[in-house]
Amino acid sequence: TSGTVTVVDTLPAGLTATAINGTGWACVLGTLTCTRSDALAAGSSYPVITVTVTVANNAAASVTNSASVSGGGQTNTANDTDSDPTTINQLPDLTINKSHVGNFTQGQVGATYSITATNSGLAATSGTVTVTDALPAGLTATAISGTGWTCVLGTLTCTRSDALAAGSSYPVITVTVTVANNAAASVTNSASVSGGGQIITTNDTDSDPTTINQLADLTITKTHVGNFTQGQVGA
Repeated sequence: TSGTVTVVDTLPAGLTATAINGTGWACVLGTLTCTRSDALAAGSSYPVITVTVTVANNAAASVTNSASVSGGGQTNTANDTDSDPTTINQLPDLTINKSHVGNFTQGQVGATYSITATNSGLAATSGTVTVTDALPAGLTATAISGTGWTCVLGTLTCTRSDALAAGSSYPVITVTVTVANNAAASVTNSASVSGGGQIITTNDTDSDPTTINQLADLTITKTHVGNFTQGQVGA
């Protein structure tokens, strides 16, 4: 070769470069470009260039990275590009939905919430999945259960370890509550999910605002003026 040789890497969507380097190369991360000007004998290769990347949480199942070389005094440019198809192992992504029907009422016994955990990712879950409910002031849990779930009322936590296929949901968890006589007009219940081999955790919580119908509350005040006297009539 003669003159400057330039190598350019072209990353696909879903991959972000964090480093690019190679012995004897002058590399620029921002443009994913490396250059050098030392002669390369026929049949020989320059030292390897290594491109280090971060794979996005939502990267597609298959991406293709390509690189090209130019310069060096060559005239045949038909073989200056190479593409490298890359399989991206997909991961699960647990999401959660918390809901109820209608309004609750102060003093109500047996009001219920429904919690559904769904695998919104592209691969089955693995390991333990945990769902936790966080009740607001004014609500007291009396039961928590769901088919196939192991639930603890004291911590409002349910767990299971069976794999959940992509696009599927576990059976609903039902939380039964008693509404305090002085519960506020609006309370918000929230639930969260964790585990299952997921890495995306920004969508693991759901909040459910709940209207509490308020009830009348009669109070009474009894007063008098001054002191009474023994034998007094008409006090």
